[in-house]
Amino acid sequence: MFDGLIPPEQSETLRQAVASAEDPYAYQLEQHISDQLVPDDHVSAVGRRYAAQAWVVYVLAMLAHSRGDEAAAWYYLSETRFRQGQLEADYVALKRIAQIKAAGRKGGQKTGLQSSPLMRQCIHLLAKKRPPTGWTSHEQAFVAIAPELIDFSTFEFGDVVTRDELASRVVSWIATRPDFRDAYEGKTSQT
Repeated sequence: MFDGLIPPEQSETLRQAVASAEDPYAYQLEQHISDQLVPDDHVSAVGRRYAAQAWVVYVLAMLAHSRGDEAAAWYYLSETRFRQGQLEADYVALKRIAQIKAAGRKGGQKTGLQSSPLMRQCIHLLAKKRPPTGWTSHEQAFVAIAPELIDFSTFEFGDVVTRDELASRVVSWIATRPDFRDAYEGKTSQT
């Protein structure tokens, strides 16, 4: 259960810390154990606390078993499993959130391009107006396509976007989106 979570070289030290503690449920001990855990991207600070608590009651179960108190050992073991369940729920929830965010970023870009005539027109103009030697900067690319893009935006949407807002968007799109970067670098054909 603790494989990969507690470094093997720390296991005995942490076991001794719990065994010798006056109050094995003390916050300071829990924090000390939590600090020794191997970090994982999908375990929150709360999840680390659950793992530390699980370790404490697991050690208490082993101690109860070694002194022959099977009832206490089973109680502590059930507490260990409960804390493990809390840790797993935390892990699954954070992992799912990360997956949703990643899918949202990816899907949002694709959906944005499909539903935005302005974005499609910008890519078209970047590819069409690209000098044979390439653009020298994102700003130069915007200046070159700005008149046609502003005309398109005004015709398509009315005068909703200022030149500064449009410049900021286009420069950002070129810097952050692969489809715009490809048009900027001449890796796409003119459409």
